[in-house]
Amino acid sequence: RSESGPIRFPGIVAVEGSCRGTEIEADELLVGGDLTGGSAVLRGDLHVAGILSGSHQGAFVADGMVTARVISSATVEALGDVLARSAIYNADGTTLGTARVTEAGGEISGGSVAALRGVSAPTLGSDFGIPTTLSVGRDFLTPRRLASLSGRIGLHQENLRKIEEMKKRLVLGGVDVRSLPPDKQDVYLAVLRKEAGSRQEMAALERKRERFRQAGAD
Repeated sequence: RSESGPIRFPGIVAVEGSCRGTEIEADELLVGGDLTGGSAVLRGDLHVAGILSGSHQGAFVADGMVTARVISSATVEALGDVLARSAIYNADGTTLGTARVTEAGGEISGGSVAALRGVSAPTLGSDFGIPTTLSVGRDFLTPRRLASLSGRIGLHQENLRKIEEMKKRLVLGGVDVRSLPPDKQDVYLAVLRKEAGSRQEMAALERKRERFRQAGAD
């Protein structure tokens, strides 16, 4: 059971019970109970044995598929399929795959579901007059993701530009970093670490952007 956060792990995160109000970034997330509130950004799949509920906050973003018994009041984005066994209620779901409810008597009602490859459920729509919007055959996800990734890459490029300017000023001024006071040397080393981290993250974002472009082309 997790009620803490955030969790950032380069692998599979498995929660035996329920997970509430936690920010998670990982390769994959497996939850044996309910996943409520918080947010998740995953490089692979999200599998929830119980209810996936966003409580109208945060978002669950997966580069793979998303599965749960019930998806309720959650924002879900997936490159793969979005599958619910019993129902999708009042959700905002976008997928490059299919959105499906698999059990007999299951339903998609309320909210908005956009699935490039189709929507399937025993019952579509609400008996209580709650608006239900379904969209198929159009890629709503890739342009949004590409814009977000390009914005983040642009921020890293601007940071790296400023760091390069600072380093050039030191060189042109004939400053030997080894002659600086210890506290200023520490600052300079911190800037170099930030530069290395920024380059690494920017490269990862560029690879991810290329994957999205290829997924959209496919």
